[in-house]
Amino acid sequence: MNIAFVTATAKEMDSVIAAMDRNVTIPDRGSQTLDMESGRLYLVVTGIGPVNAGMETGKFLALHPDVDVVFNIGIAGSFDLDEAALGDVVCVSEEIYPEFGLATSAGVTTEHFSFNQYDDTSVHIGQTIALQPEQNAAQLEFSLPQSWHRGSSVTVAGVSADPERAQQIETMHHPLVENMEGFAVALACCVQKTTFFEVRTISNRVGSRKKSDWRIKDALAGLSRVGQTLFNAFFGK
Repeated sequence: MNIAFVTATAKEMDSVIAAMDRNVTIPDRGSQTLDMESGRLYLVVTGIGPVNAGMETGKFLALHPDVDVVFNIGIAGSFDLDEAALGDVVCVSEEIYPEFGLATSAGVTTEHFSFNQYDDTSVHIGQTIALQPEQNAAQLEFSLPQSWHRGSSVTVAGVSADPERAQQIETMHHPLVENMEGFAVALACCVQKTTFFEVRTISNRVGSRKKSDWRIKDALAGLSRVGQTLFNAFFGK
């Protein structure tokens, strides 16, 4: 099986592959191919934000039609630290792009907005993408860890840096986490009809700049455990 790990930054990718017994130098952007006994593992670094993520993932998938599964892995903010605490792992069940549609004083809505971001005979994507991680995992005969939380995520171009902005998004969309790339990577996979998973570790409380509400080192350590779980599941220990 040919699998791609997709991260926004080299630091995240370094953490994801930390448990692998491989001497790999991760560039700031681009992809590398590792030949495994049971397939290939692609390491893709896109750059930060939805534009970079969509552009790099789309380009990568067009050049590598042999990819069976994409895992978008990275850190994210939590809207509810009781549900997804600092350092916890979340497997995303739905991606939301809250910046697509009509901008109003209450937020951005797709009501009375007749355009989709992507259409084909079976998929019509406006502001949301259902990811179906449990169904996809069953088809791959892969068991998602029960310790990984499940929840929806919003993808933003600008991180929510104050409580009012966070509250507006939470009220409109009820997400568990916030990230900057997931929707774009998911959309690229929809276009190429590639199986997609998104896994995030919690680095901060959304809307807060307090040091006590941020723990990036713990989130990066969590990415190492996620990477080890996935590597062991698909390529053996």
